[in-house]
Amino acid sequence: MKQIKVLFFSVLFLPLTITANSVDEIRIDLDSVLLKKLKKKYSFYKRKGLNKKTIIYADSILNLLKKGKENQELALAYNRVGYLHYRNKAYDKAYKNYEESKAVYKKLNDSLNVASRLLALAKLESNFDLFLKSDSTAIEVLKYSNNNPKFNEIECSTYNCLGINSRKQRVYNQAIDYYNQAIQITNDSLKRVRYIANKAVVYKYEKNYREAVKIYEELIKNKFFDEIDLKLKFKIIDNYTYTKHLLGQEINTRDFFKVQRLKDSIKDYEGLITNYSYISDYFYNKNSDKSLFYAQKMYDLSKERERPNDRIEAIDKLIKLVKGNEIRKYAIERSYLKDSIIDARRKSRNKLVKTIYNFDLLKEQKLKAEIKTEQQKSQKQLWIFTVILTILSSIVYFFYKREKNKKKKP
Repeated sequence: MKQIKVLFFSVLFLPLTITANSVDEIRIDLDSVLLKKLKKKYSFYKRKGLNKKTIIYADSILNLLKKGKENQELALAYNRVGYLHYRNKAYDKAYKNYEESKAVYKKLNDSLNVASRLLALAKLESNFDLFLKSDSTAIEVLKYSNNNPKFNEIECSTYNCLGINSRKQRVYNQAIDYYNQAIQITNDSLKRVRYIANKAVVYKYEKNYREAVKIYEELIKNKFFDEIDLKLKFKIIDNYTYTKHLLGQEINTRDFFKVQRLKDSIKDYEGLITNYSYISDYFYNKNSDKSLFYAQKMYDLSKERERPNDRIEAIDKLIKLVKGNEIRKYAIERSYLKDSIIDARRKSRNKLVKTIYNFDLLKEQKLKAEIKTEQQKSQKQLWIFTVILTILSSIVYFFYKREKNKKKKP
């Protein structure tokens, strides 16, 4: 009877014992199943182009991975969420996740991906005219150069970012120097064309139209020109035609219209807005009706594509070309739009600056905590050493006294 009772209670509590010992394995299995489902949902909504749903599932994947170890998958998940927020124009959230991704890669000693995340941060900072911060971050990228062939693209893009920062600040000579460094070290012939084209843009801003035209002519003759991205190719042709006009050279307007059709065929709306702007400028002193027509097309497309800065530029052209009450109408719209842009940009910039500040503060706090821990560790080691030394000294003294006392005895 006693044996039966023992057997009964053993069987009764056996499942509890198994559950207690296997809880970690079961949790991991459940997380693995859930992760597969989330990834499937994420891929589905990404293919459908439903950004909000895609972000929700990317966030869910990230939160699940946070429960586990800091590994490549977690770092990649942070980066993916950052990129999705960037696409959604939530730049502060993008920055936060890029920083988190960089931190994980740093712990994994993955210098290539650390540099890549730093470059993404530098570009974000540049977009909001935080040039000193962007330059500082970009220079940090260059510290990770270790003759890794894969690093070449990151290094060249970093010099390109520094060039853009200098160009935006109108430090044109410095911008040219940075672009030259990118051109000199790149292993990618197609990327070299892009960097050379950026140099031409700087010369155009500097009103050195002759040098810009010379560069565009060399690019169009380049054997790699037909292989480059179509948007860049059509942009170079358009810029070449317009810069020749600025230089005072005779141009064929058919070149403008040919590029316009090509840009339209690939749905390059940003490029089309630029093309309309160029044609309107070209006809300004030649045919005011045509100039007005293309200024209006520029205005309509920039409004449709929600590009407020281009819309303001189009309004500036329209104000010079329209008459009567329309001037006042566009002037009021411009004032309202400019205030809206400034307000929206200020809010986004403030959010980004706050995020950067919080991360810098967190880094400082972590550094202080590490220093304090090291100090405490050193103090503890010193205290242990002192105690051991005291004990040893006491033992030595004890044996010394005992031997001395033995010698004194007759």
